[in-house]
Amino acid sequence: MQGELCRGHVIQTAVGAEIIVFLSPILHQCLGIAAVDEHVHVQALAVQNGTWAAQKREPITDEQIASLAKRLHGIAPAYENFMKMSPSVKRTYTGAYFAPKSDDARQRSFDRIVDRLNKNLKPM
Repeated sequence: MQGELCRGHVIQTAVGAEIIVFLSPILHQCLGIAAVDEHVHVQALAVQNGTWAAQKREPITDEQIASLAKRLHGIAPAYENFMKMSPSVKRTYTGAYFAPKSDDARQRSFDRIVDRLNKNLKPM
């Protein structure tokens, strides 16, 4: 009976090289453990593998935004739509453009950005 009650209440996710199992409240009750115990375990793993205190990205500069705008110049209506967007949306698009490390990945990102801007969509 206990196995039936506990079935289907487990979510797994990868953290580093380890699989973390998140338990539903029903499963906590079945196993007699507190949700706090699970949270502390996940937090300890994150601290251990460095994801808890991951470095923050550098803020997007006005020069980077201008660089993306220059690249978009001549692509209508993407350029016009980009220029009408709020500063925060421009920063988000610019961050998405500069995030990839390789030229191929950056080009794919640029193509997705142009597609969204042609449709006058905000970033996801």
